[in-house]
Amino acid sequence: MISEINIDLISKNKNQPRLNFKEQEIEDLAVSIKKFGLIQPITVRKKNNRNYELISGERRLRAFKLLKLEEITAFVKTAKEEESLEMALIENIQRENLNPIEIALSFKKIINQSNITQEELSKRVGKSRTLITNHLRLLNLPTEIQYGLANKKISIGHAKPLITLNNQENQINIFEDIIKMNLSVRETEEICKTFKNLNYDTNKQKSNEVDFNYLNIKNMIEDKINSQTDIKVNKKGGGQVKIYFNNLEDLKRIWNKIK
Repeated sequence: MISEINIDLISKNKNQPRLNFKEQEIEDLAVSIKKFGLIQPITVRKKNNRNYELISGERRLRAFKLLKLEEITAFVKTAKEEESLEMALIENIQRENLNPIEIALSFKKIINQSNITQEELSKRVGKSRTLITNHLRLLNLPTEIQYGLANKKISIGHAKPLITLNNQENQINIFEDIIKMNLSVRETEEICKTFKNLNYDTNKQKSNEVDFNYLNIKNMIEDKINSQTDIKVNKKGGGQVKIYFNNLEDLKRIWNKIK
């Protein structure tokens, strides 16, 4: 059902999965609404005869308040409190409004509030169990890295290999170098693989550290032969490259690519 509702009767959703709202975005949206009107109604749930709780559309509601408008068009749904979180999460994911940490926190909240498994959550929100598991694992990263991921300093592709490291200091040091050196996801994966059981220091080169230039060349070799390799570099800059193959036919394939 679609209704025109007085915005003073709409309370915020305490389970709102989106945590960050940029004022400039709200102001830009207000300008758009003033010029073109509200294109997509907000979604609310009815709490009682008069009051409503917001499910999704908080930016639109804030823009209406900024414009000092009294009523807003809304889809009115009948939903329990725990269902409103799921509905808000699904809509925000579909609209790509949430960052990976907000999604992870929402997944965790639904699991805890509804006392369900990851498999059950997968069916409810229409996302694979693997996606849910990978997002929940992001919450094991240090707060500094979670903040960087939420604010798009790194991508979820960068964050995934950092999760595999047991050493928190390594995680933070590599995270800082990702930003400082603009490392690619592939380079990050190689560094995390190399330093899984070694100490990574951002301030000084160590004899067992593989220079990023070598890693770039390693990546190019792997792309050329479509096979996994390992690289070891000594103090003088020399070293060796190890190429992995599955069987004789695979080795012949590799040879044909490099000869």
